[in-house]
Amino acid sequence: MFVLDRPTTTVQNVTPSHPPIEGTSVTLRCNVEDGKPLDITKLEWKHNDRIMQGQKWEFLTIDSLNKEMDGGQYSCAAENVPGLGTHSNPFDLQIWCKVVIF
Repeated sequence: MFVLDRPTTTVQNVTPSHPPIEGTSVTLRCNVEDGKPLDITKLEWKHNDRIMQGQKWEFLTIDSLNKEMDGGQYSCAAENVPGLGTHSNPFDLQIWCKVVIF
């Protein structure tokens, strides 16, 4: 008997390995960890519980980070034949302020 399962996911910070600074970029990855079959038909990203339109790839790169606009919680979900899995636990993206010394 072949059981179909919706995929499970986690969000991972790929680059940089430390909290990013305002004005730089960050890349997050949606890791698909489980699901039968594992053939993914769709990926969905959320930022602060709002679906990010047009973001449907495994890697999410955000350029020119703005602490107020881009900081917060990111999650993703993957879809396969049985349907869309639940969104991952949120990844809290903390962006450090750029310090300017005069």
